[in-house]
Amino acid sequence: MPSLPDSGAPAPAQLRRTYVGLALGTIALGLVVHLRGAAALGATARDVLGDALWAMMIYWWVGVIAPSMSLARRSVVALLICVAVEFGQLVRTPWLTAVRATRLGHLMLGSDFDARDLLAYATGVALAALQDIRLFRSVAIRRVIALLSCSLAWPMHESAAQRPNVALTAIDARAQLTNKFRERLQEIARATDGVVGIGVIDLKSGERFGVNDTLAFPQGSAIKIPLLIELFRQAETGALSLDERLTVRAVDQVGGTGVAQWFGDAKSELSLRDLAVLMIVLSDNTATNLLIDKVGMASVNSTMSSLGVSAIRLQRRMITPRESAVGNENLATPAQAADLMRRVHACELPMSKARCEDVRRILEIPKNGEFPSSVPSTVRVAWKPGSVEGVETSWGLFALPGNPYVVTVMVTYSDGAPAARAIRQVADATYEYMRRVARASAFGVRVPITLADSIRKR
Repeated sequence: MPSLPDSGAPAPAQLRRTYVGLALGTIALGLVVHLRGAAALGATARDVLGDALWAMMIYWWVGVIAPSMSLARRSVVALLICVAVEFGQLVRTPWLTAVRATRLGHLMLGSDFDARDLLAYATGVALAALQDIRLFRSVAIRRVIALLSCSLAWPMHESAAQRPNVALTAIDARAQLTNKFRERLQEIARATDGVVGIGVIDLKSGERFGVNDTLAFPQGSAIKIPLLIELFRQAETGALSLDERLTVRAVDQVGGTGVAQWFGDAKSELSLRDLAVLMIVLSDNTATNLLIDKVGMASVNSTMSSLGVSAIRLQRRMITPRESAVGNENLATPAQAADLMRRVHACELPMSKARCEDVRRILEIPKNGEFPSSVPSTVRVAWKPGSVEGVETSWGLFALPGNPYVVTVMVTYSDGAPAARAIRQVADATYEYMRRVARASAFGVRVPITLADSIRKR
């Protein structure tokens, strides 16, 4: 890679000031992308652009620390730092998890390894290096670049505010509604005894909302959704048949929820699909353990990792108090549970569309609880609750016409009634927000869904 020209090269102190300005400007732009990017670009594009900007920021800070370093070396050092941080996400220690659970820690260190991020980092470093070459070709530009880059840190809408714009007024109104929703979710979490985690995805815009959404929570029976997905994945590959029948024996029967615990010893045979229905609809623990033994815990976890949701971990069978006592729990984060439900909606699962739709149909079989009670009976809800003493969870996919969405709520260190109330409050608040934007114009006027959709696609 080329080095900066020596002719007229600025002094290290001047370079350092310039790189500080560029770093601050990049941070400001990165925050705008993080907060507003999902609505404008979609979640995937926002994440890729955010990773590239993060790498550019690292490049500028390397310049701050070593302003006299050659451009080639600065690029290599910046890229190595990015790669180290990404691979560092594979390291799971209590203190690192605690740091990543904070907003600043999540922005700086991330949470989950994704090899695709490495390409975004390389792109960001390359763009910063090219900008480095271009910006420092002339002494005049060098003298003003620090001031210009620092100005990027000023809110990007400042100049627009001086020139009233009807389109911006509409955007600001929607932003106020969105902020109210974010604040409502935070209020619910603060007001609830224990610790509350929330993950919400607007499947129309791709925008995500979260409270403690990168914390790992015990799951209870909600972990049965990943098990259902793995069962159907293995059926897709031919590793098993959903018509295969298993005998329910006394040695397999466990307590808790479900009816299979009351069957006579070796008196009944059920197909794998029927066991799956019992597992989801009645939360049958005996049926669940039979399916865990059939597909294997390691296979469930491997599939979750391949889908980019490695924080979802099946680590024990149902009704195993000794395992719980030593902390060997089935775990997930609200953000990754929400992303898995998003994949169910989009059929982005390692199976055919027909099997994916079958998974969703099983999850949509009616069952009582906080999630379906929060919406009109005409809205289909694919969901699964979970409950163990001190913990309540729910993962749901809501087929709201005009604006489908995902909600995951997890409450721990709490009691049953307050936790259930928090889950219902989150479900109610999310429905109220989503129904308001489902068929709204830019100014909030409600129009027919088909017309609203056609305008959005323009």
